[in-house]
Amino acid sequence: MTPPTTSAPPPPLLPVGRLPLVGHTLALIRHRWDFTTEARGYGPVVGLKIGTRTAYLINDGELVHSLLVRGVTAIERSFLFTQFRNVLNESLITTEGPDHLWRRRALQPVFHRDRIRTYAESVCREAERRCAAWRDGATVRMDREVESYVLDTTCRLLFGPGTPADVPEVLRSSLQTFTLNAVVRAVLPPWAARLPTPWNRRYERGSHAVHSVVSRAVKAAAEASPGSESLLAHILALPAPGGGPALSGRQAHDEAIGLLIAGVETSRMAIAWLLELVARHPDVRTRVEAELDDVLAGRPLTAADLPRLTYARQVVDEALRLYSVWMVTRNATTDLDVAGVRIPAGSTVFFSPYAIHRDPRHFPDPERFDPSRWDPGRRAVARGAYQPFGAGAHRCIGEGLFGMSAVVLLATACSRRRFELPPGHVTRPAISGGIPATGPLPMTLTRRTAHRSADEFPSHEEMSG
Repeated sequence: MTPPTTSAPPPPLLPVGRLPLVGHTLALIRHRWDFTTEARGYGPVVGLKIGTRTAYLINDGELVHSLLVRGVTAIERSFLFTQFRNVLNESLITTEGPDHLWRRRALQPVFHRDRIRTYAESVCREAERRCAAWRDGATVRMDREVESYVLDTTCRLLFGPGTPADVPEVLRSSLQTFTLNAVVRAVLPPWAARLPTPWNRRYERGSHAVHSVVSRAVKAAAEASPGSESLLAHILALPAPGGGPALSGRQAHDEAIGLLIAGVETSRMAIAWLLELVARHPDVRTRVEAELDDVLAGRPLTAADLPRLTYARQVVDEALRLYSVWMVTRNATTDLDVAGVRIPAGSTVFFSPYAIHRDPRHFPDPERFDPSRWDPGRRAVARGAYQPFGAGAHRCIGEGLFGMSAVVLLATACSRRRFELPPGHVTRPAISGGIPATGPLPMTLTRRTAHRSADEFPSHEEMSG
């Protein structure tokens, strides 16, 4: 990104998929995956007609990275996040500018890698408990198993080990409805929220359930003894620069809601794709199993083992390359000169991590699932070519926590079971708010024998006792 110049021309309009009045809108909605991937062939920056307005799609990862990192004052989150603030109050995921910066700085210690290592043992125990319950020969909906795992681990980490049993169940039945309807409310006029529609009634029920659960958790965290391991307790204990607590109870409540929405939905989609890809590629699964046999030799996974699971981490990275957020939007706050073309202030700017991760210049045969792309000895990918967690001021604060929990479930599942999709099963990306959804994932489970039986080793409970 360079300083704007009045002589810079506008980018060319994308010549395909444009219709009178609606512009590229229908093509963007109907063919979203192919549309953004094919648009890359028309240049690093192209214009799109969204209705009668012109928006801009940046197809080059390095340009996107530069804009997000160095152009932080030249772009801001889109109107949707502003509207979100009216529904979800102020938190890390809805704020901008200085308010966002101080919140991020306040929360950063909670997500430091040293802190994540302390969370890992709890996540290992939850993954083992869940995978041990899978019956040999059973067929399960793996997408639902992943959702339960993500919710249970998130609740345990966010609210603490003493989380009441009903909390994950309440969130399982209410969080998705609350999140979906919050998105809808963010784009509708305020008067629409007051209409007595079934949609609004579902939102009110979901909102009441989620807020009640979080209010109880904040109260419990505030009353917890020093040394509590819950994220909420750490958030409430964070000091402000001038002394006193950095966040009030109400602010901690809003941050917890934001962490649930941002963490649970994206994590469950990403981990579902991870297990789908491993099930579909026996060669990758076999190599994961070999690494597990070498590191674990049949005993349960512990936090200390995670640094040695290098290939498992490569598998996670490659799954994120293939299935990341489809589209991100920003608003230009000033005139921009991007790759020699002008983007006027006030314009909507799009970029697609899903498409950027399929750039054959950086990832040959980009549709192929190939974890060896991430072998330590291979050349590092170009800056901006891989950004599943974003970049700049709004880079995902929980990326380390996600990476740990994804490796833990992959390792635990593969050490205990082989999971296979039914013959002929086709998994197609489905529309969702962020990472594409897998839809139903029926998988048949068969017991797997490692170098040594897990029965020869103590369980997590025995080792900790």
